[in-house]
Amino acid sequence: MATNHHPVAHALVESIGKVPFEDALNRRSTRFGRLIRSRRKPSGPKEKAGAKSIERKEAKRLRTIDTVIAEHEDIIRALKEPPRTSKKPRVLTRWVSRAEVLRKMRSVGFRPHALDVAAALALAHELKKEALQPILNRFSRANGHVRGALFEGTLNNILSAVRMNLVQKIHEVLHENNRAYGTKELAEALKTSPTLKNRVHISDVLGVLDLAGLTYKLPNELKESGGWEYRWIHACHQHSPATIPVWNLDWQILRHLHEQGRTSITTLSKPLKFYGKEFGSAEGKASYESVKESLGRLQKARLIKRESERGSAATLTEYGEHLLKEQNKLDYLHPALRILLLGLPREQEELKPRELRILEHITGWTRIHAALEKERRKAGKEGQYVGVSAVKKTLGLKHSKIQSVAAGRAPWKAVSPDNLQHFYLPLLEKRNPELAGHFRAVLEAWLKEKKRVYRQFKKL
Repeated sequence: MATNHHPVAHALVESIGKVPFEDALNRRSTRFGRLIRSRRKPSGPKEKAGAKSIERKEAKRLRTIDTVIAEHEDIIRALKEPPRTSKKPRVLTRWVSRAEVLRKMRSVGFRPHALDVAAALALAHELKKEALQPILNRFSRANGHVRGALFEGTLNNILSAVRMNLVQKIHEVLHENNRAYGTKELAEALKTSPTLKNRVHISDVLGVLDLAGLTYKLPNELKESGGWEYRWIHACHQHSPATIPVWNLDWQILRHLHEQGRTSITTLSKPLKFYGKEFGSAEGKASYESVKESLGRLQKARLIKRESERGSAATLTEYGEHLLKEQNKLDYLHPALRILLLGLPREQEELKPRELRILEHITGWTRIHAALEKERRKAGKEGQYVGVSAVKKTLGLKHSKIQSVAAGRAPWKAVSPDNLQHFYLPLLEKRNPELAGHFRAVLEAWLKEKKRVYRQFKKL
């Protein structure tokens, strides 16, 4: 077995099967990247419905559980009374075990996600199929009995993986081998076919082990077929050279900028040679678009700066230079650099991908609309396409994009007026107060016109 490098992780491995369920469920996760919903801060318009609404929902959930517990206790008392039948002991055991699960989850004080529950049960019991499958089945059935009031989501996917004993097998492979794995490499190590179905099962197990603190998530790898995939190593090996993400494009660009200084996107998209091998696609070349996306992520993480917002060359920031110098002193991936390469924790970003996309559309549209209004005031005349050419020169955007705003096309067709006013407008105020003021004026005028048209329509 490989030498264990991290004492805390080693102690956690030794305690598997001995951790109390409540402690395991409430332990602080070090998981980074896109978090499962129960670990995120409330962000969407529905989640931010107000404290009273949240309290009412929680009170209703607890009442549901209490009612079912009371029903179970009545049935258990009835089953304990004579006359006895041969079936009674088995039926009684089933009702008693389910009542225990209900009481245990009632005392938790919040509604966790199914993956949280699976991770806690993995630490409280053993990882092998014989120990984990029965308890997962009990929790799954109890949750179905109260229509999902115990936890969010379903244990069905992880149960499928447990039936194949994948939790124990994957943990053993990671623990015994000091190397970083993707789902395909893990499938090969387990001697199973790397089909999509098998890789999904492996991915589910890795998520549970990650929440349990037994795995260490590493930056993703750009696949030749397109798309990304994270790599994983056991938490015991987190201070190992195997954590250095030589497969990651963002890492390669950081190393290149640290060694070569200011570099253009065109140069960065040529074969990058590190650790004696070329990085990129099958031809040893990362695409121009991939490099542009990578620079955007690194800029957001404050590791690089560009000469302008859409600059074609990049250099390391003072913070980025400091982290790379600190990295040079270590033979494993610097923890702060790992977090930044994985992406900001989902709970800090708050917005879901669709919400972020809508906010960016609104921001871009408002910037163009404000510039057009300014040009029209300067020209002293109104007209659909007045100021389009001037705005194109000022903002450096496509003519068609500015024209669509000038023609009156708005980016909020699929968004309710309530969400525009109470969710997206406050977000825009935080990002750009000046643009938010313009957007508020436009939005108020639009809503006023919408109400006027609605009133006229009702009169017909």
